[in-house]
Amino acid sequence: MLNCEICGRGLPLFKTEIEGTEINVCDYCCKFGKVLGKVSTTPVLNQKPFFSATSSLPEIEENVSSDFPEMIRNAREKKGLNQKDFSQLLNERESLVQKWEAGLSKPKLEIARKLERLLGIHLIEVQENKVISLEKTKSEELTLGDMIKIKKKKL
Repeated sequence: MLNCEICGRGLPLFKTEIEGTEINVCDYCCKFGKVLGKVSTTPVLNQKPFFSATSSLPEIEENVSSDFPEMIRNAREKKGLNQKDFSQLLNERESLVQKWEAGLSKPKLEIARKLERLLGIHLIEVQENKVISLEKTKSEELTLGDMIKIKKKKL
């Protein structure tokens, strides 16, 4: 079944030029562009779906450990560095190092990797998230709105 490429509504659909792109939209969304004609509703056999959402690979997510303030402070002190010298070694502001050690700010992943190398500690935790299966049924297709809802549920 064909759906509007903007809002996901059903038939009737119109081929419309919106901001230089030809897409199939419903009668409500065709007001956003120039209507070029009506879309044929005859089914096309043996057509592969535009979006294949099935995947067996787990999604890997990297985060900075929750106890990073103590880890950074202890490793820095073991190296015999004060915050000022350490910030110069990192090429970062001293106030940023103070915020990290107080737990008021979390270092970005690239800086966390740099901290790991310089201090010899492990700050980044790797988490494997299960993959949400987005299999389509014959009667429905995924829209961008569906993908947004799925992403929000995941967060």
